[in-house]
Amino acid sequence: MWKRFLLSCVIVGFVTAAIVADNDNSKNKSASDNRIKQTEKRSPKQPPKLTPAREAAATAFVRKNHPELEELLIYLKEKRDADYRRAVFDLYRTSERLALYQDRGDTERYKLELKHWQSQSRMQLIVARLKMGNNDELRSELKATLAEKMDLRAAILQRDRDKLAERMKRLDEQIHQLTQDRDSEIDRQVRLLTRSSKTKKVSAPLRSSSQAKASDKPTKSNQPKKN
Repeated sequence: MWKRFLLSCVIVGFVTAAIVADNDNSKNKSASDNRIKQTEKRSPKQPPKLTPAREAAATAFVRKNHPELEELLIYLKEKRDADYRRAVFDLYRTSERLALYQDRGDTERYKLELKHWQSQSRMQLIVARLKMGNNDELRSELKATLAEKMDLRAAILQRDRDKLAERMKRLDEQIHQLTQDRDSEIDRQVRLLTRSSKTKKVSAPLRSSSQAKASDKPTKSNQPKKN
């Protein structure tokens, strides 16, 4: 019974919101509610094409990182196929987005982003259960999850800032070299360019003289025939 109530209230929005990368830039709640109402008024879009490979990848991702969500997905698959397809497709995209960090060897960022998604997913599930019945235990759990989510977001932003600071430091070093050592760098490049051109001028006559000597040698066709 609780599953049916959960689905009728928030399950579609929960699953979709849980997998979207949250940038935590707060927006006006009334504006968000209006967009939701306008979306509900429009005719539903066709569910995205869901291949068996994508479905398997999304299911494995949920089973590993948020098993509690898998139970709801199973219920969606049985009762609301179109919503199930949208949710699984979004989960697949989330798993692919997170996998990009692993492919780049950025394990630290991958772990932070995964934990942030997990906290976002738990938060949505707790909110859904609070709609069924408010209690102090769930509210405490919600506060703790929100605190974790905010801390993880701050850690991600701090890491981005540190990376940006490193890049700015490298750029400052390059600018310093181009401005402070400008004259010496120009002299160095002039020497390199000049030396290169002199080498070409010296080697050219050498090749010409060797070619001339080769042309002076009698060929078989030019040698006098013996009687």
